[in-house]
Amino acid sequence: MSGKLLPDHNEEVTVFAAVTLVRYLGCRPAELRQLKFITPRYISIPSAKKTKDGVRGLDRLIEIDNSALFTRLKEHHQRLINAPYADQIRYVQKRLDKLTQRLWPKRKVHPSLYTWRHQLGADLKASDMPQEEIAAIMGHQSVSSVEVYGNPRSAQHSRNYLKPDKGIVKKVTKRNQHHLKKHKNEPITLNNISRWVKQNYHAARRRPEPDIEPRR
Repeated sequence: MSGKLLPDHNEEVTVFAAVTLVRYLGCRPAELRQLKFITPRYISIPSAKKTKDGVRGLDRLIEIDNSALFTRLKEHHQRLINAPYADQIRYVQKRLDKLTQRLWPKRKVHPSLYTWRHQLGADLKASDMPQEEIAAIMGHQSVSSVEVYGNPRSAQHSRNYLKPDKGIVKKVTKRNQHHLKKHKNEPITLNNISRWVKQNYHAARRRPEPDIEPRR
């Protein structure tokens, strides 16, 4: 995170800033511009997935338990939002794609900003952090959404500097209590997973659940 790691060319500084923010915070690319740094160590991340009915998406408040890192992230955010481009995020995505294609011309799939988001998710899954806290950091109301992130065996870094807001964790826990309790003793099968997702969706919207019998 030191200044020595910054690229020499100004056009790459913007890319480096965006990658660093996603790498350490796990925010979605569409959320980068809206980050709010609350002195001395809190960062507010409005959800880009939040729906009007409140069923999807989760605004979060993250505590950075490292003052030097907090300062660096704030500086990178200023570089990003003040970059001389009409759409800084779109510029970063295009530029990053071009750079990674140069580095790995034979690869069919190249790293994107989401690569670093998913890596953070994998690192959190490899830790002893509860799923409710991981969901609160990644911006999900449902703990089931945490499963989309990489295999814990691909974990690379410790993320003990990240602490989710307790109030938001309580909200996630409350949102998932019924779901977790109801399906605790049922086998994990594709049919049951599909049924749980449908029932969770209807419960969140306060609609009657479909009459679907569990399959074992």
